[in-house]
Amino acid sequence: MNFTPKQVAEHLRLLAICFYNNMNETPDECNALGLDGKKPFGNSSYPGDVCEIIGLEPEDLEGGFRVWSDQQYKYGRELFNSKLGPYLSKHGHAYFTSLKS
Repeated sequence: MNFTPKQVAEHLRLLAICFYNNMNETPDECNALGLDGKKPFGNSSYPGDVCEIIGLEPEDLEGGFRVWSDQQYKYGRELFNSKLGPYLSKHGHAYFTSLKS
């Protein structure tokens, strides 16, 4: 899969929105503040969830479930595991600054 730098930046922006929208203010089952461990990725197929969040079309539907191609799945995994952290580090300050009264 080949995406332009602009498309990748938009995909990261969408994932960052999910990341920040799912922060919680109360302890979760681990008794820690921070992210809800079940959102936005409430199942074991987080690369598929990433594909859905960024608006990729599934390769197929089987029994009502989305089926992602190997390339889509690999891209979703790479985007989340390798690129989201640096993106959040670079752009997260602006998000939290925008919350100040």
